[in-house]
Amino acid sequence: MKLSIAKKILLQLWLCALPQLISTVSVNAQILNIESFRLEKDTAKVFLGNVGFGISAKKQTVSVTSYNSNVNSVYLSKLHSYMVLSTLSLIKIANQNVLSEGYAHYRMNFFRKKILSPEQFNQIQYDKGRGMDNRFLSGLCIRYRILYNNTWSISANTGFMYEVENWSNTTEHKKTALLKSTTNLTIKARITPTLSWYMITYYQARCDENFIKPRLITDTSLQFKIANKLNFNTQYVATYDSNPIIDIPHLTYSIKSSILYNF
Repeated sequence: MKLSIAKKILLQLWLCALPQLISTVSVNAQILNIESFRLEKDTAKVFLGNVGFGISAKKQTVSVTSYNSNVNSVYLSKLHSYMVLSTLSLIKIANQNVLSEGYAHYRMNFFRKKILSPEQFNQIQYDKGRGMDNRFLSGLCIRYRILYNNTWSISANTGFMYEVENWSNTTEHKKTALLKSTTNLTIKARITPTLSWYMITYYQARCDENFIKPRLITDTSLQFKIANKLNFNTQYVATYDSNPIIDIPHLTYSIKSSILYNF
């Protein structure tokens, strides 16, 4: 399908503005937004995905370059869905790697078309900016589909996960291995044929007296369709940890933009 003249002009503007638009602002937070990539398809035996990349550069007394990339894919069988999601971010100053973060996540949704459906997930993650050397987790949850139509999709997940973390800074190193509860509410909206909005809020807490001291996460994204298989994505993530393992700020946030190619 040929692009209209307006879309061609808009695409050229996006590409010309790419170095300014694709940027990472004060990160120190990286939380996975599963629901922004979940698909509600009635078809089966379908493999879909997207690839995203962002870069920004600044030259002052030294050169500062930021990169972020992600690869996401999903396979829909007749009954179940299988998702693999990954991302990597890197900040370089004068050809030296300063900060790096990333994750890989695998999730299976069984009987995906039902109102209540079980899920199993596994994740490996690191975030040098916050002092997280590594995080490994595995869990089970139940997904409740609250609303689904052509415009809105609302669902809630609740379950448990076993989480192992290693954190360190210049003065301390700590390791934890804990059973935690994890609950989230997800809202997806198709605002216009070319603009979509995703939001997910997590409540994650230990299964003891510290349940009232949770890790709260809000992850929201806007995706603007600029071509048949090309989207511009902006994501904002805010995390509040009531009881961090090492001495780091309770509140962290990130803003990232990237170009997504859908396949």
